[in-house]
Amino acid sequence: MLGVDTNILVRFVICDDSTQFGLANELFSKAGDDGLFANPIVFVELYWVLARVHKLPKAEILAVLNRLL
Repeated sequence: MLGVDTNILVRFVICDDSTQFGLANELFSKAGDDGLFANPIVFVELYWVLARVHKLPKAEILAVLNRLL
């Protein structure tokens, strides 16, 4: 099982860099049945980045987290 960090999830969700989004998307596509592992801290950091840096509304952030889980 592969692990992912906050940066990978941010790039996948925000799509602000097409190259990095493509790499993150490829990683998700290749995950297969095993899926990917993200430490709970990664989800806390993702929430913080989406809320503080990208100013997304709480409901939208929760929807993103639900889709990822």
